[in-house]
Amino acid sequence: MKLLLALLIAVTNVEAAVFSINGDKVEFQNSNFMISDLIKDYATTEKMNVVFDSDYRDGQVMTVGPRNIDKASFELYISTMLSQSGFGMRILPETRTLSVFNRRDVRYIITSSYSDLTKVPDTYEHIQFMYELKHIQSAELARNLRPFIGRYGRIIDHTNSILLSDTGKNVRRVMKIIQELDNPDYLKSAAEVKELNEKNKKIFEKKKGFIEILNNNNVIFLLLFSLVGAVIGFGIRGYAMKRIEGGW
Repeated sequence: MKLLLALLIAVTNVEAAVFSINGDKVEFQNSNFMISDLIKDYATTEKMNVVFDSDYRDGQVMTVGPRNIDKASFELYISTMLSQSGFGMRILPETRTLSVFNRRDVRYIITSSYSDLTKVPDTYEHIQFMYELKHIQSAELARNLRPFIGRYGRIIDHTNSILLSDTGKNVRRVMKIIQELDNPDYLKSAAEVKELNEKNKKIFEKKKGFIEILNNNNVIFLLLFSLVGAVIGFGIRGYAMKRIEGGW
């Protein structure tokens, strides 16, 4: 009897797992669960340690509809939940650790680095990516791409390369733009646009110069126009008088 009671207590104290994995599907046991419980169970499944930042604020997830997702999208699902709460995650393969941190502190945290775009995780995990440019100038590119970087992301230009620090998803998005710009065809188009702008600028400066001359010498032009008007007036008057007198 005592042994049975002890077993019942042990079973009662064991918390039910948030999800279970069946083949290529992840099935959630309940429609409501805490994000921290989800992360803990995921770390256990992947045989990883998990570390939460000291100011981590937990949140509840409510699923609506079918309670299952593809296993391949599971890491994206977790990083999305954290991102919406203002937190990020990083996975350190060397120590098999999943670390949860506040996104505002990301620049003080060592994150995973990549130079091969195909290996960049398509999730909201914060990473660093180095790309060597082939055609375009790094300073010009960095200046034009800053509006596309995330709130806590950064873009740094080196001699002939770009360093992106952002979520894996945004790095992939920005790299599509960079690869479109870093080619000879873009440079040719940019040169043609620059030449056209220079021509338009010269035309505008000529027009502006003529207008400034008129503005700066308006008194002289008024006098000249008055003189011309007077001469024409006297001519018309003389012609009229001759006609009246019958001279013409």
